[in-house]
Amino acid sequence: MIVAATFYAGKIRDAIRAAKFEGNPADIEVIAQAMYPCLKKLHKTFAAYIPIPTTKERQISRGYNLPTRLCEFLATQYRAPIMTLALTRNDTPTQYGLSEDDRRENTNLFSPGPEISVILGTDPPITTPPVLIVDDVIATGTTFSQAMKIMADHKIPCTCLAAAMSPRAAHNFDEELNAVKLPNPSKKLAAK
Repeated sequence: MIVAATFYAGKIRDAIRAAKFEGNPADIEVIAQAMYPCLKKLHKTFAAYIPIPTTKERQISRGYNLPTRLCEFLATQYRAPIMTLALTRNDTPTQYGLSEDDRRENTNLFSPGPEISVILGTDPPITTPPVLIVDDVIATGTTFSQAMKIMADHKIPCTCLAAAMSPRAAHNFDEELNAVKLPNPSKKLAAK
């Protein structure tokens, strides 16, 4: 399941932009606070938090990865280990600035990282509760779809949570979760 706490607009959009593009990590707490209610409704516990990795260039220029920082805040309220190396970013173009069609075609963003073996190597293997994959914004769902496919390939159950989603996804609003919810796209990816 892919869920976003709110739409990419207003205060949350401003906080995400400040955290990502203006180097203002103080806004990370504002973003995480928007995610707490949705996280509480999603699941009682998660086996681990897995942040979507950024490119090496962005990591160096910002000095941090926003999804990792979000995981750190979420873990203070809902305790679980943070596995920053469960997914490894491949050397592919960043999704930022690509058209919607180009984003969907920008496949192979990630590879399984070394912590996948940690998840699989526990006794018993982590199969329930699921891991939570965390990102800041969903534009098309491609990033989460690819991360979910890696987890599915390793038989690791997962849920994906973003702080915000593009307003054009309004038809996906889930009243029960009070959040945006997308159908699981991993079946489409498996067919490719």
